[in-house]
Amino acid sequence: MSPETRLGLAGYTFADLHRPAKLHELYDRFVDQVKATEPELWAEWDRYRDVPDSLGAVARGNIVVAMAPHVSRFVSALFGVGADADQLVAATRAYDVLFRFKIDFVRRRALPLLKGGAHVTATAEDHALIERIFDAGLSQADKDREVTLAQYGCSLLDREATDKAAVADEMESLKRWCAAHVHAPQYRGWVVFRFPENLDYDHLVQIQRPDPELPEELLGPDEKLRRRQGFQLTDNRYTRREVLSDIHYCVLCHERDKDT
Repeated sequence: MSPETRLGLAGYTFADLHRPAKLHELYDRFVDQVKATEPELWAEWDRYRDVPDSLGAVARGNIVVAMAPHVSRFVSALFGVGADADQLVAATRAYDVLFRFKIDFVRRRALPLLKGGAHVTATAEDHALIERIFDAGLSQADKDREVTLAQYGCSLLDREATDKAAVADEMESLKRWCAAHVHAPQYRGWVVFRFPENLDYDHLVQIQRPDPELPEELLGPDEKLRRRQGFQLTDNRYTRREVLSDIHYCVLCHERDKDT
């Protein structure tokens, strides 16, 4: 990109990003844009900017989150990447059904069945229902079972709002199946079953001592073992879905003023 490359906003070049006067102009344009669309938000932001300590931690986070879309839209327009940004938004929105199902169904309906260390077993009828869901929702082009299950679960929630009795049996069956499989190894990669675990701060690193005669010999759990090939990472890194899952949980925790 050369200094004379034109930016997405008329009258500005890449070199202007290094000129204080031009940056001030851009800032004024941003302010005018926010004032025009959400004057109350800008007034609140102005007060916060003048006296940052006037807001508590949660209120401070809320106003930053509220301002973020305005910054995103302005930066997208500035660099002329609006179409690309829209594609990313659409790709992200495609996962909304997962997080609705995770919170409104799995966390609020299924996980309570496991309180107090209770053990839940899915019945043959429960398994049959899930197989029907998968068979009906999966085509050759789409074999994402996690999304298929989430879509079905959300449809049950919508139907329940108008006719609770009509979906009662299916709701109970899906609740049992989810509770029985939330910790199952074969679904370890599903974000809808991924929830924070309680930490024992005296034993943050899980270890095993395989030889009582040699207590200093330590091993990690077999299921955590990742073999290194040369100098490559042993961690395959998060997928976009997994990254969004962590972001979604962070947003949920935000109102509790917790650093989780």
